[in-house]
Parts: sequence; structure tokens; C-alpha cells
Amino acid sequence: MKKFGRNKAMYCVIMGDIVNSRGLEPEVRERVTQAAKNIFDKINMKYRSSLLAGFGLVRGDSFEGVLSAQHNAPQIIQDIIKVFYRVDKTLVRICAVMGELTITSSDRNEVDGPAFITIMEELTKLKERESDHWMQISFEIGTLEQPLIRSQLDMLSVLTERWTEKQREICWTAEEIEAQEAYPKDIEKKQELYRLITNRINVVPSVVKKQLAAASYDVYRRAWSGITEYLANIDEYALGVNITPQKSYLTFLNLGQRKIKQHHHQDAIPLLEKSLEMAKQGEINNQQLILIYITLAEAYSETSMYKKADAAIQSAQTLQLSMPKSQWSLDLLVEQARAYYKKMNYHDAKTTLENALSVAGDILNPSAPDWGTLYSNLALLHDESQDYTSALAYYEKALGANAYIEHSEINHAITLHNMAGCLHKLNDYDRAVNTIEKALQIFNANLPQNHKYIIDARALMNILKEHQKGESP
Repeated sequence: MKKFGRNKAMYCVIMGDIVNSRGLEPEVRERVTQAAKNIFDKINMKYRSSLLAGFGLVRGDSFEGVLSAQHNAPQIIQDIIKVFYRVDKTLVRICAVMGELTITSSDRNEVDGPAFITIMEELTKLKERESDHWMQISFEIGTLEQPLIRSQLDMLSVLTERWTEKQREICWTAEEIEAQEAYPKDIEKKQELYRLITNRINVVPSVVKKQLAAASYDVYRRAWSGITEYLANIDEYALGVNITPQKSYLTFLNLGQRKIKQHHHQDAIPLLEKSLEMAKQGEINNQQLILIYITLAEAYSETSMYKKADAAIQSAQTLQLSMPKSQWSLDLLVEQARAYYKKMNYHDAKTTLENALSVAGDILNPSAPDWGTLYSNLALLHDESQDYTSALAYYEKALGANAYIEHSEINHAITLHNMAGCLHKLNDYDRAVNTIEKALQIFNANLPQNHKYIIDARALMNILKEHQKGESP
């Protein structure tokens, strides 16, 4: 594969297929297909700001998608493997290739270019191995560091091949707990992790500890983290290298998005502005331009540059007018509402979010996580406006929306916590206590005991119980 210096737009193509798909029983095939659709919907929603073309099934037993931010690929690959394996231990082969595309489009059936030629070759090589292991991965990055990536994946394959089914279950459970957004990344006490694993699967903490050690879980996690970190740093490395012709807009967009995720909004702005400047000079579709404008608007709002945020939103809305309603229509309204909120213009923020609800009704399915987010944000806006009755109605809608979504326990508990605070303001102490107890139960089952969410929930519960007794807090 040709080595590149990140001088053009390099996308990450992911392609895979189901091992021995023709041998699946009809009922198993049906469950596999449904599981595939569910995970691809979830990936397309979660990573929409990093997708050129969304993931989906193609040619019946294959799937593919195209990323603009390659560092998200390792987690996406792991999520796909796990979902398939949990349906009658169905195996998949997955290849990822970083390379150029001659045709870019949000439609996966239209995207084409050199990266697709390489990935088909790599997928053929995986098939020729005839492995029966659940981890069958190839990742071609097209740089001189390719041997390091390959050796990391080889080590992961050898390491996980010796896992027992119990070790795999425990390790995957541990991994999913630690991957939760609210889970602290710097926690040192393993006893908390062991406790949380036992809450999910029927095994005692001593067995969890023993099996994690036998499976070399820490080594496994570090290997995946190392691959992800390297892929994230490719863009940062490119900025320090003198490359001609000019670097890709994606380099700057990816770095800007990472800075925002790290809450370094001021540092993100020049990167995103450079990305926009370069994108306007090249061949780029309106959807990608809208993404840059939305990301810039967020950075501007968070740094109190409200006029620039408004201008970015207006530019995106102008582009959106020529396109049908889509997820970007919804994202634009949410970003506009956030800009109003930052200026403490709660009235316009509420109106904009209500418009977003109307758009959501046209484009979202009932299980989309956006519903819970929209209702929760509207509840908080009414709460801050001291319209507690309306806030309570939206909290209840948010709880109903969260019930549709898999692995939304912590978000569900956050909503319960906020709802308890609203009930407190309405002097409905009995219901408030019952609500905060439910939130605390979920927090305890998913987070370490010294987590801020647990501490805050306990504090609110103590205040509410004092009011129940008719005493001052």
C-alpha cells in the first residue's frame, strides 16, 4: 500500500463480513440481521460527527462505513464484534484501511477510491486464514508505523485466543463499565470495578479478580488504548511536518473536535477555522461543511463569541435549506438553542428546542437517544425559568424516552436526580424521595462509591428526608 504524508483527505474505511453466513439457521440469521441493524443505528447516531458514510449492511452478509476521524475506529470495531458474537457466537471479520477516496458521499453505495481496493485485498487475506477466533481484525494505516499496529493486533489476537468463555464475559463486562462516559478514568481502586462487575453477572468479586488477572485484562486494555491514541495523534503529528501540497481539512477538523471533547474550546477555534477555510477551497459536500459550522458554533458559544456563533449557525442553516430534513437539521437547532442558553436567553432556547422536537418527529425513530436529550434539555430550561410544572412534564417524557435506549442507565439516573430536585421545589417531598432513591440505586450499581453523582444524590436525599420530617435542612 502506498505510504502517505497526510497531505490529502485520508478517510478510514471499515468493511466486514459474517463468517459462515450461509450456514446460519434462518432464525439465527434473522436475529443476527436485527442485531446488526441495531448496532449500526447506534454507531451512526453516536459517531455522526465523525462519519462520511454511515454503517449498514451491504450485499446481505457484508457491512461497511466510512469515517473521517480514524481514532474512533477501534471502539467501533470492538462494538460490532461483541454485538454479533452475543447472537449465538456469530463471528465477523473486520478490516479497516486509511486511504484516499476518489468519490465521497454520505451514501455508502456511492463512495469509492483506492482505499476500497486495498480493503478488499485485506478482507480476502483474512478469509484465507480460516480462523475460528472471535477477533479477526486487519487495520492498514498506510504509514511507516504499520508494523507496530499489526504487531499490537497480533498480540491482542494471541492474548484473547486463550480466554475461556467466562474470562471473555468478565473482560467484556469490565471494558463496558470502564467505557461509560461517567466512569472516572483515573480510578485506581480495582475493588470498585470488581463490585460493579458482580452487579451485572453472576460471579463473586474474588473470581472476577482472579479471572481478570488470568486473562491479562490490563494488558488487553492498554493495547487497545495504545492503538486508539496513535490513531488520534496522526493528525497532530501532521501539523508539525512540512508537507506539500497543503494538508487536508480533515486534519484540522479532527484535531478541533478532539480539543472540544477535552473542553479546550479556545484551542479548537483556530483549528476549526483553518479546516473551514481549506474545506471551502476543495471539493466538499454541504453535509461536511455543515458539520464544520456546527462544531465552530459550539466552540464560539463556549468562549462567549456569540456573534461568531450566530454567524456560523446561519451559514449552516443556509446550506441546509437546499437539503431535505436530516439529522443535521436537528443538530443545527440544538446548537442554536445551546447558543441562546449560553446567553441566558431561555425563551428563545425553549422555542428552538420545541422546533427541534417537531423536526425529530419527522426524522427519528422512537429508540433514538436524541429524544431523551431533547426532553431533558427542555426540562432543565423550564426548571431554570421556574416553570416547575412544565419541567416535571418534560422530565417524565425524558424518562419514557430513555426506557427505549440500551445502556442508558446513568443518563436515566441523571434525569431522575434532576426530577427529584424539581419535585423538591414543588414541595412534593414524598415523591422526590422515592425518585432520588431510584437514581441512587442506579448510580450505585454503575459507578464507584466516591463518584460525584453518588455524593450529590445522597446529599439531596438527606435534604429531602429532613423536609419529610417537617424539619429545616
